[in-house]
Amino acid sequence: MNYHQLKAVCLNRLNSQIQDKILSAQQLIHFTEESKTSATKGSAGDKHETGRAMMERELALSKAQLNKAEFLQNELSKISLEHKCNKVEFGALIITSGQGYLSESETFLHTWTLIMGLIFILSVLFLPKGLAVIFSVKKK
Repeated sequence: MNYHQLKAVCLNRLNSQIQDKILSAQQLIHFTEESKTSATKGSAGDKHETGRAMMERELALSKAQLNKAEFLQNELSKISLEHKCNKVEFGALIITSGQGYLSESETFLHTWTLIMGLIFILSVLFLPKGLAVIFSVKKK
């Protein structure tokens, strides 16, 4: 399997996984909205309000997950199968420091593993010799 084929397989798999996440989030949003509208207020008014508040929270989390997955799908669509990187490009070393800052968000924490996997795969594709290439000195 050559570089181009490997890159295509990885991108197709990532697109498939992200599409699954999008469909799952859309279904969860649909079911939550359906449950919210079908819930009737009984004699226990406080429990009803608490249940509705929990459904609203679940709905907000699901919408955030959907937005993140759609963002990742958009970013993946920008990747060209024809582009080859022969050097490390700007921003490659910022990834690990971003986790501590961004993972404080509860919704982002759930997608961090997917994002790091995507970054790992892309770095392997575009930097097959690794980060050591940056520090190696060519002898003439």
